[in-house]
Amino acid sequence: VVFVMEEVLFRGLIDTYLHGSTPGPDRASALYGSALWGLWHLPVAFLALGVLTIPYLVVVHTTMGYFMVTAWRRTGNLAAPGVSHAVIDALRNAVAVF
Repeated sequence: VVFVMEEVLFRGLIDTYLHGSTPGPDRASALYGSALWGLWHLPVAFLALGVLTIPYLVVVHTTMGYFMVTAWRRTGNLAAPGVSHAVIDALRNAVAVF
């Protein structure tokens, strides 16, 4: 449920607002929205990472988010970034268990 909310909020609403009617790929808005998505995870991630949380969240989530935004913009469907988000979270959780 949470990742669906994130996809609708960050890819569906925020990216659509930031990208607007700008022709072409508009990488700046994709990177900015993805960095915001990274900071969205701050309350949860800070407990585990401490001082390195903000740089980690911005770098990792901006990179992942950029590709998710690209998939959203190309397909016009939130399923592509939603499934990739679910797979990334599942892999992260599986690695954390070990």
